[in-house]
Amino acid sequence: MCKIVQIISILVIFFVSAQSKEIKHIKMGYLSDGINEMKLKESHIAFNMWAQELINDQNIQLNIAYYDINANMLRDYKEKKIQSIGFNPWFYLQNEVLFDSLSHEYWAVRRSSKQLESYVVLVRNDSNINTIKALKNKKIATRSDSYLGKMFLDTEFLKVAHEESSSYIDSYIYTKKFSTALLKTFFGAVDACVVSEHTLDLLTEMNPNIQKKLKVLKKSEEIFMPMLALFHKDLNKNIIFKLEKNIANLKGTKKGRSIFGLMKIKSFEPISIKKITPLKKYYNTYLSLRSEYVK
Repeated sequence: MCKIVQIISILVIFFVSAQSKEIKHIKMGYLSDGINEMKLKESHIAFNMWAQELINDQNIQLNIAYYDINANMLRDYKEKKIQSIGFNPWFYLQNEVLFDSLSHEYWAVRRSSKQLESYVVLVRNDSNINTIKALKNKKIATRSDSYLGKMFLDTEFLKVAHEESSSYIDSYIYTKKFSTALLKTFFGAVDACVVSEHTLDLLTEMNPNIQKKLKVLKKSEEIFMPMLALFHKDLNKNIIFKLEKNIANLKGTKKGRSIFGLMKIKSFEPISIKKITPLKKYYNTYLSLRSEYVK
């Protein structure tokens, strides 16, 4: 009887040990459109480094599928070819009902001490521009894929001028980075810019003169995030738990800081639906205004 118990105990220990060493797999889709601040080459390096840390730390094999068209990523997410997706929140807003029906956990990129961010419209202090309406026939710089920033500006124009920005201003001057758009405003190459407040804070820290020469014409609520990630409802929750544990471990390592540095982020962490709801409401307000005034 004792031998039988010993054999069973050994088998149980062997089974548990084998289970703990079993490699779990997750395939994540990454949509580069809307995330120009992070160069694709740097994202490849960062994800490869993270994948190596995940396999060593949590026995999770991470594979990344890169997309440049949202519809293709959505199709693969629906068909469960990928179990997680990372993208600009703009694309989530356009299909939020469908994404919510397929997902059971949400994460967001955090770039500072705050999880949510604002957008700002900046003009020079020596300009005569003191209201959104005063931007009529002006040149405005922004990042070429700043869908949320443009939505913010469109919403403001629709509220006060009953027009979208494209039909109200002279033109958009598109840049690859928010910092370039801000500096164009600083040096007077354009009349205004739309950038994240995070960019304003970073550049002001490097050059205090920016605060002296530029002023905030309009600031949004803190409802935005640079990147959102969703996890499919059929994905084992234990894998998500291990991902979160690995991220926490990375924060205390040199390699982890290198990974976050390449991604230009502070953290990648869960976010509640409650925190995303104000952004959803803002998007619906934008759609309502557009429906009312854009014919």
